[in-house]
Amino acid sequence: MHFSKLVDRFVQNLRRVAGYDVQYFASVEPQKRLAPHLHMAVRGTMPRAEIKAVAAATYHQVWWPKADRVVFEGEHLPVWVERDQEAGDVDQRAGDYLDPVTWEILPAWDEALDQLDADEDAEPLHVIRFGTQVEVQGVLAGTSDADQCIRYLSKYLTKSIGDTRTRAAASWSRGSGRTRP
Repeated sequence: MHFSKLVDRFVQNLRRVAGYDVQYFASVEPQKRLAPHLHMAVRGTMPRAEIKAVAAATYHQVWWPKADRVVFEGEHLPVWVERDQEAGDVDQRAGDYLDPVTWEILPAWDEALDQLDADEDAEPLHVIRFGTQVEVQGVLAGTSDADQCIRYLSKYLTKSIGDTRTRAAASWSRGSGRTRP
């Protein structure tokens, strides 16, 4: 869900460092453990150390309301107040979720994010970074290496993440003699 934002941030940072609109072709390889693995071909020349430094410095922050404790579960769930079109919505809470104990209106997603913005001590729920394995190869156009790289990148355009998960679950259950929960 957030990996594409990390890749976008990487390309923005790469363009800032390069000083021009870097052109690229990328595909994502879904690995057996379901971690996304990025393959990218970049047009032009850049020092390998620079690309690795940009990858190491790139991150994406996920700003979501706190999710460290369960607030509603089981029979203790938010109450939805229906809108009564004929009554003209006399109840100001109509069309909202209410706390089942206090009957206060629960904040909508945008309101929860606004509360998060107003909190000076707030921290991101999660920070996403690339892993430490960044391999950078120089490839010349028109060579057999270039053809091989194009084939390698292109094969992941048709590979489905769902297929990877299914194959990973099947190999896990075959290898251990158990079925996955």
